[in-house]
Parts: sequence; structure tokens; C-alpha cells
Amino acid sequence: MKNVLSHLYKRAVAEQIVQTNLAEYIKLPKLNETEQTPFSEIEIKKLWDGYRDGISFVGYILLMIYSGMMPGELLECTTDMVDLEAQQIVGAGKKTKKRKVTPLVIADFMVPVVSKLCDDSKSKIGKLVCMNKDKFYEEYYAALYAIFPFLSPLTRPSFSAHSRSSALQSPGSWAANCSRYVFIMLVLSSLHPAGARPRSSRGFLRIPQLGNM
Repeated sequence: MKNVLSHLYKRAVAEQIVQTNLAEYIKLPKLNETEQTPFSEIEIKKLWDGYRDGISFVGYILLMIYSGMMPGELLECTTDMVDLEAQQIVGAGKKTKKRKVTPLVIADFMVPVVSKLCDDSKSKIGKLVCMNKDKFYEEYYAALYAIFPFLSPLTRPSFSAHSRSSALQSPGSWAANCSRYVFIMLVLSSLHPAGARPRSSRGFLRIPQLGNM
């Protein structure tokens, strides 16, 4: 948010609306890292039950749990990286050199799940996940809430292998985007003279569009 404010102030300074970038004086508190806890056996069993009951998106969650695949890796994974015969996903790793060259193993019981994910993909560019990041989070929450209705709307389970964290709001959720949009409009209004209509925030804040890739 500090970066967004700084960008707005720079634009305001350039347009001679204000004289100083006050965002440079903002001091943010230290980020407290949240402790991650693994999915329990009971929770994983419920995920399997949900998958068998027809919640197909759970297949992606199970793939991340059993392969150790991260959400960014899953979103960039293409079907041609998946070798069902060798039971490997090759080339999907990110971040480290070792992870990029190390194949992700597909367990025997996950082969039918991954096979169905490949068959169901309608991506025109061969992506395994036929949706963008925001739609992915939307579908993820819908699946989790269907299986674990007690989850708080402000709880975001972690996508790291076998783990999840709490009290984190999804950056791709509608509520988060809406809150950012309203905040930016308020800032823009404060930068303009009284009675002046602020320009749309879309020039400052990229509000993603949902849809297939």
C-alpha cells in the first residue's frame, strides 16, 4: 500500500497538485511471520471426500499437497510438462535452480486425478489451470468453504506443501480488490481541489479481470 501511495503522490507532484511526496515518510511496522501448520490426516480425508463428491477443483489442491507444487508453479504449469507414464511433472519448478530441474513426482493414486485435470483443461495455450490467478483464488475458496464451512472469510490457508497458515486475506479476493479501490479513490479525492472529480483509479491501480487464459 505504501508503494501505491508513493506512486499517487509522484503523479500528484508532477501535476502540481501537491509539493511533497508524503508517502516517503511512512514507516511500516515489521512483518510478523505466521507459523504454518500441516493439513491433518482428517482434513486431507475430507478433501478426498469432497473430490469424490464432485468438487473437481479439489484435484488442484490435492496435486499441490502430494507433489509439493506451489500455487505459482501450478498456474504456470502446462499439460506438456506432465508425463503420466513416468509419473512426473518436469519443468514446473520455480525460484531455485535445483527446484527448476528437479521433477515433481506424481504418486500412483494421484495419476487418475492429474490425468483428469489435464483432460478437463480448456486452455488455449496449454495451461493445466485454465484460469487466471484471481479466478483461481475464487475457486479455491469456494472449494474450501464447501468442505470446511467453519473457515473464516479472512482465513487463507497456505498453498505450501502439506501446510497452511491463518489470518491472511486473499490478495485476489473481491473484498480485497474492492477495499483497495475505495481506498485509492479516497486518496485521489483528497489530492484534488474541492468539487473536482478525481480520475478513475484504474490508471494507478491495476484491477484484474477474471476469465480464462
